[in-house]
Amino acid sequence: MQKKGHFWKVLSCILITVFFIPSAVVAGDKVYKMKAESVYGPMSKTTTEGLFRFLDLVEEKSQGKIRFQRFSSGSLAKAKEALDALEVGMFDVLLSYPSYYAGHVPEGQIFLIPYLFKSMKAIYDLWYNTEVGTMVSETFREKGSVILGPQFLASNVVATRKQISTLDGFKGLKIRAPGGVGSKTVETMGAVPVMLVGAEIYTALQRGTIDGYVYPLYSTWDYKFYEQAKFIVQPSLGYIITFIWMNKRTFDGLPSDLQKILMDAGKEHAAYLLDWAQKSDEKIWGQLATKGVKPVTLSEPDVNNLVENLKARVWPTYNQNARCKKILDICIKHEGWE
Repeated sequence: MQKKGHFWKVLSCILITVFFIPSAVVAGDKVYKMKAESVYGPMSKTTTEGLFRFLDLVEEKSQGKIRFQRFSSGSLAKAKEALDALEVGMFDVLLSYPSYYAGHVPEGQIFLIPYLFKSMKAIYDLWYNTEVGTMVSETFREKGSVILGPQFLASNVVATRKQISTLDGFKGLKIRAPGGVGSKTVETMGAVPVMLVGAEIYTALQRGTIDGYVYPLYSTWDYKFYEQAKFIVQPSLGYIITFIWMNKRTFDGLPSDLQKILMDAGKEHAAYLLDWAQKSDEKIWGQLATKGVKPVTLSEPDVNNLVENLKARVWPTYNQNARCKKILDICIKHEGWE
């Protein structure tokens, strides 16, 4: 009887093992453990919606064959050095803003060009349905990273402490800008760009060090900038688009089925974020209205004048090589600016 009892206990253990241990372990498949970093804070929507949700999706689709250790706030590498760190293999996955790497891969700045794109949907179409996505991706592959997908986050807006109803009203104002194309855009508007990190914006507004800022729409609500700047200029400058990159050697070392899972997840996540960002913008506008924040729409002649100046002074700065020029030409044609 004891032998029979022992037999059934052993059989029960085997059945439990077969049916309840993940299939990757049962099959003896390799589990790929990776480190992933967002250069933004752990509670930032860019991190939670932009990166961590994507990592969840990959882990689910790979049935646990790919697993991620998660980092934020640039804890593995600071923002401006993070892409270099990724490409030399310090970690495996990165979410960051391409403007930090303008000198490294100029082609990656295309979606930062102000007023060029008429909707976030247009950027999604350009990435997946034209040569633009392929060409931008090729430039990063040459440097050692693979773009898994673009991330749609918010409209990029100019907010001011006092109401600016005309383009001339910007002359001489001190506007926080992110550098690069953002600073050139502020200059083209007639204002003076001031370089500040995001954490310094509220205090600078409060002290009058700056008269306004360029930043994602949701930041006006999340960081209570509306307490200091209640006027948001319309139309928006453009859209905040980040990328998720993977180290090329890591990607190339994966089986083809897992490579496909990563790229498919990137496209699925981009579609999700496109919808999420549009709804988020609408929600934020509603919340800001309860705090007395007002959109200030420039007149059509002012907008046309600004666009012509941007086309002449800012858009051409993207054309740093033949590939950049081809990418920009496709985008201009796609958006009907010819």
